[in-house]
Amino acid sequence: MKKFRLQRMAEMGGWKYDQAITKVQHKEQWLLDQRSEHQWPELAKQLAALQTQGTSWGEDTPENTRKILEKLSQTRDMGEVATLHQRLLNPLDQSRDADRLSPSRPLLRVKRTWRCVESIKRGTAGILVKPQISPMSGDSSLPVSASWFKKANLAAQYVPVVTFQRLPYRSDNGGSVECVLLVENPLDDAIRITFRAPTASEPREESTENGQIVFQDSTPIIVGPYEDPNLADAFIDDEPPFGANGDQHSSMLVQATRNLIKVKFPVSQLSVVTTCHIY
Repeated sequence: MKKFRLQRMAEMGGWKYDQAITKVQHKEQWLLDQRSEHQWPELAKQLAALQTQGTSWGEDTPENTRKILEKLSQTRDMGEVATLHQRLLNPLDQSRDADRLSPSRPLLRVKRTWRCVESIKRGTAGILVKPQISPMSGDSSLPVSASWFKKANLAAQYVPVVTFQRLPYRSDNGGSVECVLLVENPLDDAIRITFRAPTASEPREESTENGQIVFQDSTPIIVGPYEDPNLADAFIDDEPPFGANGDQHSSMLVQATRNLIKVKFPVSQLSVVTTCHIY
């Protein structure tokens, strides 16, 4: 049908028949070359192993194949068997059982932001947000119109994000109350965090309950900078130990990975007032 259509186009003068046929042959050959180039050696090895095992029930059938056939013959619920679509999602590990399937890892997106060149030279972040909506606002001396950006000097882009990883709970040791905080560093540079209790001279808000926290260790904790996950995974052997302040280690530190740390605080009551200093 394709050749007849090309022949009709050649008779009408739109295409030369010989050139069109040659182009189609080159396209088919290119597809065959691409198919052979992208064949996985691991998958070919597994397929070759399946061919040697055989799929018939006989005396010369391998023991592994006989066990698989016995298990499939005793299956009553087809929901326990993986579908063809589920197997094709993991071609190197095509499990017949649905309970042995594992989710595929999604592709991660790179964190991209517009930065001000002058701010980067001064050592600041200089994050830029979307352009001005009004075309009359901005600097008219710029060579490119409608591309004026403004700096986003928000505190959320500089101050670490502190959240409760686990609410206050009673531990097994003596029944004391503890809480776990998660601290995230949004900057591209490492920071040092020091936790201390407020002094008596500092003003406090009026509260019906008084909280008191007992610090076991006041050693500063180093929080690593934010890094692209793809680049960080590529150079994982060169990563320094996170959370450590030189040779000093804080006993309150539970876990430290890249720009995240988990800190555990023992408290006497549920309402606690804590001060965090960042350097």
